[in-house]
Amino acid sequence: MPTLASALERYRVKDLNAFGALVLGDRPKRKAELVEAIAVSITAPGRLATVVGQLTPDQAAALAEAVHEGGGVHDPVRFRARHAKDADLGTRSRWGEISKPSLLHLFLHRPYPAESWRVPDELVEPLRAEFPEPPAPGIRSGADLPNDYPRPTTTTVIRERGRPEREVSHEPVPLSVRETEGAARHDLAAVVLHPKPDFSTG
Repeated sequence: MPTLASALERYRVKDLNAFGALVLGDRPKRKAELVEAIAVSITAPGRLATVVGQLTPDQAAALAEAVHEGGGVHDPVRFRARHAKDADLGTRSRWGEISKPSLLHLFLHRPYPAESWRVPDELVEPLRAEFPEPPAPGIRSGADLPNDYPRPTTTTVIRERGRPEREVSHEPVPLSVRETEGAARHDLAAVVLHPKPDFSTG
């Protein structure tokens, strides 16, 4: 996708109106004019910084990682591993389609459903200038353990009009600690100091 306009041209007018509601006041009726108006609202001088400033911290993190680490490609598996959640591309329908796009979705598109979410080529370098390079992934550690940990439980609930939705709740579970260092030293000594007998015949 060389340009934002070329990415937007793949959408239906219904979808474009949803995008336009995020960045436009009055929206043109014709598809070609709507595509141009949305693209200009992002690419016109001074507009990119304004729109980027409206992203949530998680949306900004997804976009920064895509342009700095993925060459413009959003990696949902990597993002989920780093942030323990999916990137907010918008509200999904019961069929899994994005029915109400988020502001992040204005920057991430995919030419076909099976392909990766990508930032249009013309926006990759300008967006790199808007975001600092993300910190390297790490594992948080501490000297003290908590008394319990939140165990997630996913349930399916039926909303109005029979629409199923997933809800995630967390139940505190007491954390039990088992000291294994002493046993490990004992096992290590047994292996090192008492090698297995050699039953081979010579």
